[in-house]
Amino acid sequence: MGAGTARHTGVVDRGQLADFLRRRRERLAPADVGDALLAQVWAAARSLRDARIGHGRLNARSLVVAPSGVVVTDLAGSRFNAEDAVLGTDLAELLVSCSLVVGTDRALAAARGAMGDDAVYAALPYLQRAALSPDLRD
Repeated sequence: MGAGTARHTGVVDRGQLADFLRRRRERLAPADVGDALLAQVWAAARSLRDARIGHGRLNARSLVVAPSGVVVTDLAGSRFNAEDAVLGTDLAELLVSCSLVVGTDRALAAARGAMGDDAVYAALPYLQRAALSPDLRD
């Protein structure tokens, strides 16, 4: 129903854990990211936004492609009932991160499709180096 998030289940199979960690380190090439996967990424972001959860560093490093779909990780610094500025920063961060992987046109089209033009427009002030995480600034 909402964004996929990593959950602690008590017992983790070592093979599953190794597979999860390996997938976190993999970098996908643009050709590996089809429109369906890109839509899943933005659907996860939309679920967080609809719940007013501000991630703080919502980018490719905080997303894992699992067999069940895209999973949002690294929620330790997230904020509930986040202000519009935090949500805008998350959107801008993910837009830049996706643009680096699939190109600006595809990333923007997917963002507009999932978030709507108003949300993307509201995130424009946060599309600047100072608002992005250190990984994306360089």
